[in-house]
Amino acid sequence: MNNFIFSVSEIFSLCLEDHKVKGYYIGPYQRGYKWKSETIHGQVPVLLCDLYDAFIKSNTKAEISEYYLQYITVKRVEHSSGFYFEVIDGQQRLTTITLLFCVLNWYYSQMNIAKPKDNYLLSYSRYEFNDVNIFDEIFQLSNTENFSIETVREQDKFYMLHAVHCIKSFFDILKENNTEAFQPFISFIADNVKIILNKENEFTSAEEVFSSLNANKVPLTDTYLIKGLLLTKASRDGGNKHFKEIMDQRSLMAKNWDEMQSWFARKEVGKYFFGNDKAGMDTALTFIKHKETDKISDVLKMFKDQLVVVNKNNAGQYELFNQFHEHTITATDALHYLSEIKHFYLRLRNWYEDNSLYNLIGYCLTTGLKLSSFLYLNNTDALSILKKHLNKQLGEIENVQKLEYPDKRIKNILLAISVFPENSENKKDSNYRFDFYSYASEGWTLEHIFPQNPGNNTIDYNDDIDWLLSMCRKNGKENIAKKIEAGQEISGDEISFIYDNFPDVHILGNMALLSGRVNAALSNGLFNTKRKILLNKINRGSFVPKHTVDVFSKMLELKKDENGNEIQFDKDLILWSQNDASFHSQWIQARLIQLKKNALV
Repeated sequence: MNNFIFSVSEIFSLCLEDHKVKGYYIGPYQRGYKWKSETIHGQVPVLLCDLYDAFIKSNTKAEISEYYLQYITVKRVEHSSGFYFEVIDGQQRLTTITLLFCVLNWYYSQMNIAKPKDNYLLSYSRYEFNDVNIFDEIFQLSNTENFSIETVREQDKFYMLHAVHCIKSFFDILKENNTEAFQPFISFIADNVKIILNKENEFTSAEEVFSSLNANKVPLTDTYLIKGLLLTKASRDGGNKHFKEIMDQRSLMAKNWDEMQSWFARKEVGKYFFGNDKAGMDTALTFIKHKETDKISDVLKMFKDQLVVVNKNNAGQYELFNQFHEHTITATDALHYLSEIKHFYLRLRNWYEDNSLYNLIGYCLTTGLKLSSFLYLNNTDALSILKKHLNKQLGEIENVQKLEYPDKRIKNILLAISVFPENSENKKDSNYRFDFYSYASEGWTLEHIFPQNPGNNTIDYNDDIDWLLSMCRKNGKENIAKKIEAGQEISGDEISFIYDNFPDVHILGNMALLSGRVNAALSNGLFNTKRKILLNKINRGSFVPKHTVDVFSKMLELKKDENGNEIQFDKDLILWSQNDASFHSQWIQARLIQLKKNALV
């Protein structure tokens, strides 16, 4: 493939002469013309506004700058009447430029560089046997009295007619409100707007190249369009640059953009900051604030207002891109946005990679604080907001032992203890990071350590038989003990007395935080059964926070109550008692007090 750069006027003259071809040809495999013109964000109005904006900016510089209209891909082919350039990619741009100069010729008596003699230099294969050329037919229909475009059923003609109406509206406004710029603007389009011509080898298949180009095209997402908009406009900053300089600058900016996009695409990052593991760059860009742009020219304002009035209820596709496009008038605007996006990326990445901030911010976001509530603040004020939110979730620590299931505070308190384990404030444990992705993805819930719904199916006769026999004999249930020893089936009602020894199953100390999958596996099993299932899952790689592991292993450190007395778990590792639950409640309160002393909250 060979690349050549031509001005618009040269595309219709020198380019054809150099390659000894008679014009451009749109093959039958092409999808037809369908650039939109009715809305402010349609491709035709956008092109007209961009061209005029580039023209206005060029008038403020010592040398007239160039504007690049991207690529068209062609292949030299032979027809019965001679050689032509078959347009493989770029049909929409080339057709719109042809229509633009047709309008200038039809309505303003300007030279039509797309039709220097009797024949148009762009032809469509599907219309080659028509008696009237497609562009002449468009002119006739445009000037037909009482004709309605909406009655046209052919795609090409429908969109071409709308494009003609749009282009004429723009030049009518320009001629009426800035007459002295009318002719210079036309000259700017012809001489300073550049098109890059990609010439394919004559032995390649045009259909295969077309299929390959379209198969490999990046889907038109908001992110893709915003990237193209900002990189294109920002690279025009700095005066009269050569094409290679512009492309080198765009390449560097694109590399930086791709780095940011790749990071935001990480599922852990999306889930952490935005609550959606598929959020990506599109969501990140919604947090970028729009600044007031420079005043646009009266011509552009009137043209855009006209489109908005006609289509004020049509928000259209790519709403996010449209917001950026409306506020990106100059290269300075584009550079401002690129700087803001980079700042946003670096700030979030710094937070994410700082373990202390990662845990604090993750806790706050997980418990309902909005990212926007502290995102735009300085570091000191942001930290203040985060700590206030954490304090609010924990509530009054003095009354924490009175909490009972299903009070929502219990989950937030247990989460805080899991996110901020003991010694995590010290530098030696600064590598601790809570797994917020697993927490959000696996549906973490509260689990009763001693079961709240007892029944016969809660007993594991392999793990719990010794304990069960002991409980039966301690409570004078010798007959039930003998049935168990004999291997006879017993009912849930027969062993319901077991749960009379644990009347307060809903207290704070009888609760633990587990993922939905682990919780479902534990069901209503007794403590020893649950402990074994839990440890087995940990060995298989399931994430469980240290606090939950310590509770089921009875490994929590000794604490002192408000009277200075030591409190601890019972020494029986297979039994969870009311005393254990009470100790756990007191331990939680002591840990929350410790958090406050360490100035975390």
